[in-house]
Amino acid sequence: MYLKSLGQSLKKEKEAIKREYPQLLVPVLIFLTILILVLFGSQDLTANQDITFKLDPPATYNWTILDIDKLATAVALQETKYCTSPNSPTANKRNSCWGVMGKNGLKAYKTKEDGEADFKRIWTKYYGGIPTFEQAKRYSGNDKAEAWYYNVLFAYNNI
Repeated sequence: MYLKSLGQSLKKEKEAIKREYPQLLVPVLIFLTILILVLFGSQDLTANQDITFKLDPPATYNWTILDIDKLATAVALQETKYCTSPNSPTANKRNSCWGVMGKNGLKAYKTKEDGEADFKRIWTKYYGGIPTFEQAKRYSGNDKAEAWYYNVLFAYNNI
C-alpha cells in the first residue's frame, strides 16, 4: 500500500513539475529515481510485495581469496560465540564450536583444534570460498539463514 501511494504521489509531483518547471523536469526525475533506488535498492517492487532486502557482500571487499582461518573464527562466533555461549552447552562440551553435524547430530571432538580442523576440511571440500546465501542456508539447515549469513560475513570482515 505504501509503495502504491508513493508511486501515485510521485506521479502527481511529476505532473506539477512538468507544468510549472519544464526545464527542471529531467534533473528532478533523476534525483527522485536515485532517491527511490537508495531507499529501496534496485529490486523489482510491486505495491503488494513485502519489502525484503537481499544480503549481498559489500563490494569494497576482496571476495576472491578465502582466509579459512578467519572464516573458521567467524563461523565459531556465529554458532557458539567460540564455545562460550550459555545457549550452546552441548557444543561447548563437545568442542564443536562450529556447529558441525554428523549422522547422529552434533559431532564431538577431543579438542577445539580437532573441531576447527574438521570444519576447515568440510568447508573447503563441500562449500569452498566465501559463504554465499545459498551456502548459508545449507550450512545452517535454513535455520535463520539470513542472520547466519550476515553475522558470518560481518565477523569475517572485522576480524
